[in-house]
Amino acid sequence: MKTFFKIDNLLATFLVFFVINFFPLLFSLDMFNPIQNTFQSIEITDLVFSQLRDQEKTPLDTNIILVNNGSLQRAQLALVMQILNKHQPKVIGIDAMFRRPKGEINDLPLAQQFSDCRNLVLVSDLVYNGKKDLFDTINKSMPLFMQFAKDGYANMITGNDSTDGDNIDYKTVRSFKPITKVKDTTKYFFPVKIASIFSPEKVKKFLKRDNELEVINYRRNTNKYRTLDYKDVIANEDSLQFIKDKIVLIGFMGPDLKNKVTEDIFFSPLNKQYVGKTTPDMYGVVIHANIISMILNDDCILTLPQWLINVITFVLLYLNMALYAYSRNKFGHWYQTFNLGFTLFELAFLGILVLYCLLFFNLELKLYDAFFAILFSTTAHESYSDSLKPLALEAWVRLKRLIKK
Repeated sequence: MKTFFKIDNLLATFLVFFVINFFPLLFSLDMFNPIQNTFQSIEITDLVFSQLRDQEKTPLDTNIILVNNGSLQRAQLALVMQILNKHQPKVIGIDAMFRRPKGEINDLPLAQQFSDCRNLVLVSDLVYNGKKDLFDTINKSMPLFMQFAKDGYANMITGNDSTDGDNIDYKTVRSFKPITKVKDTTKYFFPVKIASIFSPEKVKKFLKRDNELEVINYRRNTNKYRTLDYKDVIANEDSLQFIKDKIVLIGFMGPDLKNKVTEDIFFSPLNKQYVGKTTPDMYGVVIHANIISMILNDDCILTLPQWLINVITFVLLYLNMALYAYSRNKFGHWYQTFNLGFTLFELAFLGILVLYCLLFFNLELKLYDAFFAILFSTTAHESYSDSLKPLALEAWVRLKRLIKK
């Protein structure tokens, strides 16, 4: 017990906390950009989504129907909308903007179908003002179309330095902002807006979580939604009864459903090649569908507040320092071998704990600082015991001699 409650253990713990808070400053240097980009694109929890969950057991979400609009012109989209409206979906969300006029022959038929839509949501784009450090502008479709629709912003969080939703660097989309303040207006994320129309009580419950950022609980790609190409809608006009009272999401999923292209596509944690990703795997409209599914199915991921993460990290680190001090006295020259073995065991245990908490309890433990702290803890303990402490004691002795003189 004397070894456990020692000021040295506390000081060594503070030393590690100093390093893990200083370390990100080092990685902000341009020379470390390649390393930083590599680590930003990989998270241990991606293993849960891509490897540990049995995707075959994930049921089809029958509340959402995806429609690929390919490269449709507005007049052609009007025909698709006419067919969809006939079958009375509860909400239609279109992941596309109509910013400029294309001539009355194209615009008026589409506007007419928009007016006949039961509930229509179009995407908008929030523009970030770097000088003011806020979103201050909303880009929307033309008033001709917006008069019949509500809007929700579609800005994706990719880890890119740019906040422009059109600037995509193909990083993994893991989270989203449910709501954002634009001046004095509260705007909803596109899928949140759609879900609020389909099931207001579900969205009310979701927003009570009051999280600035929400982690996306990915469970499905296009194979786990009923997915139609616009040609399928036209060809099967009289057999689409299954869309009645459902959510229809229209968005770009390639020129057809068989060929992927690099437009409006992102990496998701469902990507099987989770290290060194080379091919984006999920279109933006499918990401929106996953978020809607998550909200409607009460399938949100729980996260711990940062203060609690810091407490857990501090306690783990202090216990490590106390154990290292004990092993130093107990095992003599073998203490370094013991410390290294224990550290490796602890890291493996924490890694498994993080994975299984997410897999079985939808709980994300963001113990990244703890991982680094534990990895550095043996070095920090030895540096403190063999270098910093002796130097500090020597300095103190010399200072006392100087004071006496």
